[in-house]
Amino acid sequence: MILVFSRDSTLLDSITAALSGLPATFESDHEQFSELIALARVVILIIPRLDDDAEIAWLRRLAAPHPGNTWILVTLAELENVAHLIDWRGVSEVMWIEQVSRNLRPIVKNLLSADPCSRFAELLQGVGMPSDELVEFLRRACLAWPLPSTVKGLCRALGVKEDRIRYLWPRFFLTGHGPKEFLDILVLVRSLGLKDANGSWANVAKLLRIRTATRSDICRRTTGLRLTEAHEQARGGGRDFLQEWWLSSRVS
Repeated sequence: MILVFSRDSTLLDSITAALSGLPATFESDHEQFSELIALARVVILIIPRLDDDAEIAWLRRLAAPHPGNTWILVTLAELENVAHLIDWRGVSEVMWIEQVSRNLRPIVKNLLSADPCSRFAELLQGVGMPSDELVEFLRRACLAWPLPSTVKGLCRALGVKEDRIRYLWPRFFLTGHGPKEFLDILVLVRSLGLKDANGSWANVAKLLRIRTATRSDICRRTTGLRLTEAHEQARGGGRDFLQEWWLSSRVS
């Protein structure tokens, strides 16, 4: 998920246009924004003026528990702002407001390319499967947040008929590689990514509302690994379990 914070509504149109089609959530309330940070892969702060010490302290409090998040600061290209940038040490990228329409989208897409779910969703757009309907279901499932824990809940969240997905599925996937296995792989990959961003399996359990023991069982069943082993292998792009599932499950 891309999380965007701005209290300046005049800038939202350009940001919304730049992020069109990407999984972005916009928030203007400090408290609501704080609650969503743990779920975000990329956080975009739109703050035209950087001379507020209270806002700097607020950012540092928010960023500290989430070392795996990428923070993009969008601000005005003014001398005073440049002088204050040294105080905004928590941000990964700085972008001038004038650059948003040209540069924001490619930077965000590049950052998301490190996320297996977003990367897989991009791959699906060019796979050429006979069923565009099923490809769209897979793609939207990768970008769904929050991620439901059941196939029925996922279909309901995406506004598709479960019977239709189950009808299409065996035409393109091997026996035994059903929609539930795909959902389990998504749960596992989301868990591994959230562990990097939020520090502990207990925090991940709260965010996904799925017990660590359940995720461990999913991991063993789908990869043959313990959860800690899968996490170690996935770190730094060492293994992409979604790609592995895709390669092993399709009917040739």
